Order: sequence, then structure tokens, then C-alpha cells
Amino acid sequence: MLRALGTALKIIIGFALACFVAGAIQVGFVVTPFDLMQIPLDQRLERLGLASLWALFAANQTAVFASPFALIAIIFALWNRIRKATYFVIAGGLIGLIGLLTQIASESPGDPSIANLYATTAYLTAGACAGWVYWLIAARRTGKQPVAARRPPKPNSSPAT
Repeated sequence: MLRALGTALKIIIGFALACFVAGAIQVGFVVTPFDLMQIPLDQRLERLGLASLWALFAANQTAVFASPFALIAIIFALWNRIRKATYFVIAGGLIGLIGLLTQIASESPGDPSIANLYATTAYLTAGACAGWVYWLIAARRTGKQPVAARRPPKPNSSPAT
């Protein structure tokens, strides 16, 4: 029972941190470090504070959108005992790509489009990095041990009769 609660807590914390990382990366594609270095220090700190707040907003939107897809990916990984970082990086990238495609599908025909290489890179990078952070926090050691990693039973130490 406690092991299941610990696993659930790791999953929740890992997902929350992954969403924050995705939000921070999305904002980092808008407010670039190069742009921050071009303004005076007092304005830079204010802009950095605003960017941090935007990252929290973006993390909230990421969590709302990505949660059903991430839940499917997490359950699939737990069910199949997948613990490789590659799976979570690819799953995160695919979730990011789904987010981009959803954004593109919701655009009005006459408005400027987000469909460009820069936005695609931003969404894929945010998703892949979020998947890696999730793996790092929650998935490396979550779930049952793989069959090959289980220890064999201890030999019976009682004397033979």
C-alpha cells in the first residue's frame, strides 16, 4: 500500500516538474537569453520575473492539455515495465507535437499561423525535455522490477534430513 502511494506521489511530482520545464522552455523560445542580455540590468530582472510568471502560466496550460496523453503514456510504461529514457523523451515529444497540431487546428483561416519551423522546434523541444525530466524524477525506478532484474530466491539454509 505504501509502495503504491509512493509511486503515485513520484508520478504526480514528476509530471508537475515536467510541465514546469515545458512551460519554461516555451517561454524561453519567446523571451530568449540573448534578448535578456540586450536590456539594462534593472529591466532584465523585471523581465526575468515576468518570464518566470509566464512559465508558471504555461506550465498550467501544459498540465491541463498534456495530462490525458501523459496518463496514457505513463500507464503504458508501467504496464509494460518500460523505464528507458528514450521512451519518455519520444512520448513527450509526441505530446508536444500533438499540442502544436491542436494549436494549428484551432487557428482561424485569415489569422497569422503558428505553423512554422520555430514553433515546431519549440513544441518538440519542450515535450522532449519534459519527458526526460519526468523520466529523471519518476520513471527510472517506478513500478515493478523487470523480470531479468529480480533476485533469485535464497537457498534453503536448513540442514537436509
